[in-house]
Amino acid sequence: MNTKIDGIGASTGALRVDAQARRPAGSATQEVGAVSAAAPLRLDNDSVELRASRELAGSSPGFDGARVEALRTAIESGNYTIDARAIAGRLMEIEGALQ
Repeated sequence: MNTKIDGIGASTGALRVDAQARRPAGSATQEVGAVSAAAPLRLDNDSVELRASRELAGSSPGFDGARVEALRTAIESGNYTIDARAIAGRLMEIEGALQ
């Protein structure tokens, strides 16, 4: 495919943005008043689960750099042994939980 580059129709790199949001014809705007502090807040199920996950993550021990370094050293030196039965058992537990 041959394409001649002559600048016709070339973009200048500028982007035009309208300052006002476009609204359908006939739509009216409504003012919204302040919400009272006494108004009940209702969270959907996803929000409740997300909050619980954050709380759980905050209480977990987190990253153990010393443990990672000890494992890295054991692997590099050839002293790390893999327990295939333990891995298989854990995979079976996960599989069972999915069903």
